[in-house]
Amino acid sequence: MDIVIIAHFITEFVKDGTSRFVYLAEQLSQSHNVEIVTSRFDHITKKQRTTQEYDLKTKITLLDEPTYKKNVCLQRFVSHKSFGKQVKKYLDLRQKPDVIYSAVPSLDCAYYSAQYAQKHNIPVVATMHTQFKKDFLRAVKSEMLANKLNNNLIELFNKCDECWAVNKAVAEIYRDEYGYKTTPRVMNNATEFVPVKDPAKAKKQIDKKYNIKKDEKVFLFVGRINTVKNILFIVESLRNLKDKNPNFKFKMLFVGSGPDEDKLRLCIDELDMKKEIIMCGKVSDREELAKYFSRADLFLFPSVYDCSSIVQIESASQSTPALFLKGTATASTVTDNVNGYLAEHTPEAYADRILEIMKDEKLYKEVCKNAYKDLYRNWNDTVDEAYEIYKELIAKKNGEVE
Repeated sequence: MDIVIIAHFITEFVKDGTSRFVYLAEQLSQSHNVEIVTSRFDHITKKQRTTQEYDLKTKITLLDEPTYKKNVCLQRFVSHKSFGKQVKKYLDLRQKPDVIYSAVPSLDCAYYSAQYAQKHNIPVVATMHTQFKKDFLRAVKSEMLANKLNNNLIELFNKCDECWAVNKAVAEIYRDEYGYKTTPRVMNNATEFVPVKDPAKAKKQIDKKYNIKKDEKVFLFVGRINTVKNILFIVESLRNLKDKNPNFKFKMLFVGSGPDEDKLRLCIDELDMKKEIIMCGKVSDREELAKYFSRADLFLFPSVYDCSSIVQIESASQSTPALFLKGTATASTVTDNVNGYLAEHTPEAYADRILEIMKDEKLYKEVCKNAYKDLYRNWNDTVDEAYEIYKELIAKKNGEVE
């Protein structure tokens, strides 16, 4: 099978699971011809990448895209339009693939992918990985324009043979609120993580590195240090926890890097939380990162932006439950007090919930087990499922099945 994955915003080409699309491609490449088509422009660093050899079986094709300096600017739309035209040109010159997977699409990528697929009678699949309308609104600051852009995207999604949503809540948002033609197929995120072989050794290693005392609970956040992740809310909640319960000892580890590190650092300073909160920086070594999840007593993830973050699955892989906010898309796979925890969206309520969780040891141990049992999913399962869907869609296009 010849598979083309068009992923506009890939930033890392490593096969360790950091990028779900690269991992999917690498697993499929064991038996199939797989190519990732992406931009030469790195949307995180805002720099152009040079073509190089990657330690991958997957073919990586970098297409030109003009530079832009800010995420919210007119030049970004011009840049995306230009890249979309590069995708069209490349597909027209390339040998016809069997299937196109339009992953993390910009409007123009989605448009030209669907157009090419219809012209050549091949299936095209797209990912509904985020609440695009929120992204558009954040970028253009206009409800009317955001609705227009979102409607354009849904029109394109409706031309795809299938769209995959990252969980049930996201599928319902696209069907009920955004106007997608049917209920999208749910393809849950996953991880390549496996449980740490020696949790006690991992605990000892992390404790020594950050001088964590035996009587201190450990809370963890892993991800982009960006205020859209509600990271300042975490600091405010922990300040509230400290004020209400001065004898409750804990350490909070923020693992990651991002554009709002200074804002986070300032918030920690202003709320006088430097003793309890540690900014650990980015941990690139995946085995090392798994140890952080294994060591943590509770993973704090109060994001209202994310749909289904891989970090919450990574946490579950180490039997570490997470505390979410009620009603958020990323919490839709969680049942409160069964395989994770939910709290109201105030720092006071979030702080109270943390204390409740830590006090009920019997329930906590049960939730830890269920987090692993219910929420942990390995990428290998997803790869097998994706391949079977591709085969089915190709057969339909060829008139082999109804």
